[in-house]
Amino acid sequence: MAFTHVHQPQFSDEDYTNTTLRGPFGDALAELDNEVGLIMSTLKDTQVDDNTFVFFASDNGPSLRVQQQGGNAGLLRCGKGSTWDGGMREPGIAWWPGKIRQGRTAELAATVDLFPTIMSITGAKSGPAFIDGIDMSPILFDSKPSNRESYVYFPSSYNPSTGYHAIRWKQYKAHYYTSGGVCDKIYPDIVCRSNYSRHSHDPPLLYNLHQDPSEIYNLDTTQYADVMDKIEEVRKNFESTFEYSQSEMGRGRDEKLIPCASPSCKPFPHCCKTNSPKSQLWSSYSSARV
Repeated sequence: MAFTHVHQPQFSDEDYTNTTLRGPFGDALAELDNEVGLIMSTLKDTQVDDNTFVFFASDNGPSLRVQQQGGNAGLLRCGKGSTWDGGMREPGIAWWPGKIRQGRTAELAATVDLFPTIMSITGAKSGPAFIDGIDMSPILFDSKPSNRESYVYFPSSYNPSTGYHAIRWKQYKAHYYTSGGVCDKIYPDIVCRSNYSRHSHDPPLLYNLHQDPSEIYNLDTTQYADVMDKIEEVRKNFESTFEYSQSEMGRGRDEKLIPCASPSCKPFPHCCKTNSPKSQLWSSYSSARV
């Protein structure tokens, strides 16, 4: 289930509006927390909780462009739209009574790993398509190290001429390119700002994320030759299987799929726009590509 509560425009039910010190962001987050709780309660009430795998995560870091309404990534650098860890690294919470033991892990995993993990749980067979993810079962069910040792970071708008921006191997992350993200132009860290153009790095910027999660202290690559050899191996293996496809956003939009407050109105979809505040909010989504 995809919640949109803390995304702009933020909203919350009257039972939660003006109930937190954090303002609209906190109110929306409080309602999200309650709705997750309702789902968990329903699983228990219907006695299917022992046969249900629950995984809670997010898609990207905070939108620094909207400042207080977007939150921040704490000690992680930058936010949404960047390939710094503040834009990419998210908490993950896994739950399955009797299957997943209580605890925590710093093992490497990604949301693309959910697909092959669910395939493994259900016994589903893979089709002809190449699967990017890696089964997380060893981490979740056996408290073992992750099968994933590396991850490749792409910017929000990819360009085949530059490709990926960074590669991680174990706790080491190498930035070949850096650029700003979805960020206000007065943000203190200039590399996060939306007007910070793409910079190339040769040799790449190298960070030890276990010791430096804020990606501040660039390591001397000549002192980490073995690490760079491993990252180069990851790069070559990735490039041998990777192919660019047409962007789904670039395909344009299908107006038949646009949400509308009055679906039967004419002329569609222009008639969806009204002076009602609620309909205006709805029409703001109708301008999004599908």
